[in-house]
Amino acid sequence: MVKRIYKRGLAAAMAACMIFAMPSCGNKEIESVNEYGGETVADVPVTDLETDGTQEKEKKYSGENLKEFFGETVSWQEVINVQDREVDVDITSNIPDAEGLGVYEVEDFELDADSEEAIVKNLFGDTAERLEQLSYVNETDYIMQLYKLRQISAYLTNDPNEFNYMYNVIDASYDKTFKWDDVGGTFIHMYQGKYNDIDYVLILAGSDFFEETYINFLPVSIKDYFPDKNYKTVLFGASKDNQGQSLSADNQCGMSEDGVKENAITFLKDDIGINMFDNMLTENPESYQIFLSTMTLALKDGESDPNSMSTMIFSDDDYITAYAGLNGNDAYRHSMILGEQNDLAQEYMDGNSDTDDPAIAAIKSSEVATSSGKGLEHDGYAIYLTAPFSLPAPQEEPVEGVVYYSGPISRGTGCIMFTHKGFFGADLLLSDKVTNVTENVELLGFEKIKESFRYVLENSVDLRNFGIHDSYKITRAYLSYGAVYDNTEDIGGAVTMVPVWNFSVRSGENNGEIMINAIDGSYVRGY
Repeated sequence: MVKRIYKRGLAAAMAACMIFAMPSCGNKEIESVNEYGGETVADVPVTDLETDGTQEKEKKYSGENLKEFFGETVSWQEVINVQDREVDVDITSNIPDAEGLGVYEVEDFELDADSEEAIVKNLFGDTAERLEQLSYVNETDYIMQLYKLRQISAYLTNDPNEFNYMYNVIDASYDKTFKWDDVGGTFIHMYQGKYNDIDYVLILAGSDFFEETYINFLPVSIKDYFPDKNYKTVLFGASKDNQGQSLSADNQCGMSEDGVKENAITFLKDDIGINMFDNMLTENPESYQIFLSTMTLALKDGESDPNSMSTMIFSDDDYITAYAGLNGNDAYRHSMILGEQNDLAQEYMDGNSDTDDPAIAAIKSSEVATSSGKGLEHDGYAIYLTAPFSLPAPQEEPVEGVVYYSGPISRGTGCIMFTHKGFFGADLLLSDKVTNVTENVELLGFEKIKESFRYVLENSVDLRNFGIHDSYKITRAYLSYGAVYDNTEDIGGAVTMVPVWNFSVRSGENNGEIMINAIDGSYVRGY
């Protein structure tokens, strides 16, 4: 579901994910860039003029890589006096590595009864059985499902007590039972059957309020999938360093990166019924880390390529000890618990009084954990799902001690996993359906965006909304997607996603954003 923020019938939000090329489908002509605009800005032409010393020539963005059009960075240093106040603009920001930006018309994703029946049939054939409830059975059966159901239940109910236990290890003392549910606008449906001759569980869950659907499909037991192994944890890390060299040379899975992508698309299209018009594959794990990963510790970047495919690293140890066993070059992204294990975080809290937060205790205990020496086994790769209207978040240095980041505009994400045995599992959150797309829209050059921003400061925003001070600072600008929403009466209706420039405003201790339409320079929103 797209996050919506309303003002004068417009919505705005930020995005930070990976974008990939998308097939042309359902295109329509744009008669004017103002078709997707916000509030009108004084005459701002849709092209820039640059001079080569002898003649002026027209400069247009026509779908090439953004770095080719804008350069590696955009910079702007100027003091602007507006609204009887001083605005100090000091920007040097990196440009995302992406191309071919578009305009997307989006609706909320809904799973209907026919779609559910088709998914169950595609995955299980005639072997599907409805599970009325799930609870702890033994050290391996349904362990992966219990962690996911606990997470989903917390999100669907928004119960703070549920979130308090998100980092507690599930063992024989875990007494919660999850039941087939269709009550109060939420649903949790569970099925079991054979997939590739292995017992799997399918979890479908969602909420009428959030209008999004969780799809989790994993083996009943890690022992069913790897009968000869005693794995308790799988870690996910970057497969390449920042020089493009493999960090997973001993990976037992011989599938190529293209093979992983092709198999993921086949699974999504043929088994789940997801078209790649609504979603795209990406190596970037950011959205999944934020919205779907469970029992994930502090990230380890190492010397890795953040946009390399994830490698799956299996361990016989608990997730904290396995994490501690990573070497300095390993780039850890997220975890999944496969079987019952020691709760080192709880042991840390029992022996120390400095924290009662399991998440913090998990990190602290990892600093003193000692690997069992059993080693970490690389076997498999993971690819992620993301919305098509998303851009990678450029790496930025802290500004005056403040670390800026932007969350994905869409919660839609997922992880599809393969090992040397083939398909392992999928963990998906579907939230948006693209109804129309116009590709390769023209963008204004940054000089015109600067003109538009000056006009917006003078005419469209009240700086007092960012704190009442004599001076303000603009500390960065970054390109992403924002939502234009024309009907405030129907918050579940269609949204138009357009490329936008976000300007970060700082005033005293206050931070805010001013969003400018990258197509026509119009004001979208400030908050």
